[in-house]
Amino acid sequence: MPRNSTAATIGLQSPLDRSVGTLLWIGDRSALPFRDAYDFCETSVSQLAYRRTLHDALVRPASDVHGILLCQPNDASDRGVQWEQICEQHPHAVRLLLLGPLVAGSRPSPTETFATEGIWWHGWQNRLPQRLRECGVIDSLSPKPRSLAIVSQDRMMAEALLAIASVGAMPAVICRPDALNSIQGIDEYWWDDSATRGKPLNGVVSSVPARTKHLLISHFVTPRLCEQAKTAGFERVIAKPGDYHALLRRVSQSGARVERHAA
Repeated sequence: MPRNSTAATIGLQSPLDRSVGTLLWIGDRSALPFRDAYDFCETSVSQLAYRRTLHDALVRPASDVHGILLCQPNDASDRGVQWEQICEQHPHAVRLLLLGPLVAGSRPSPTETFATEGIWWHGWQNRLPQRLRECGVIDSLSPKPRSLAIVSQDRMMAEALLAIASVGAMPAVICRPDALNSIQGIDEYWWDDSATRGKPLNGVVSSVPARTKHLLISHFVTPRLCEQAKTAGFERVIAKPGDYHALLRRVSQSGARVERHAA
């Protein structure tokens, strides 16, 4: 049986601990690379203002903007002036570019042209929720685990993941992939890529009891890996090293939520 993870205190801040404002989304919400991120934002931020283009955002200003997200399906450096005007309208807002697949290799890159942090379309789950705290992001993941197994061949990585799990109050255990049959009563598995290397992901999931949840922590997060993991039954792919707030939110005991207001 898993052992209880040690309780720890980390300065995670609930959306209720701060004032939250509007997320201004600029770009085509129906475009395939951005559709999932938009669905997350629509259901997770306190208020969403949708504008299809930078021009629309200028002529129809949104109010109380705490975050601005601009979709970049390709290199569109000619719109830099309009972007600067919008940023001047909302000088304290968090600014982000959501980069599409056709941006790769663009010179200069949109992040240089717009002087703004970029997030790749296939990696939004790892970074976007944390960057939108000012917009009152609500954790939209499935219910928190009651018990947790960290599966890894890398002891140091396993210990690091256990330290994250210790934020929660659920029992947690470290396990090698060849010892999975020695534990029971687990309802969520965190798979380090050292435990899945060279194995089909659907076989990884089927090696443990059904109706359990799975997260993959990997060095090489690509669109293909994300699609394979989703098809195999993983809820999320987390990049390492990277921003582990998605894991922290997964186990944090804070249940604070904010109500979503009409945009």
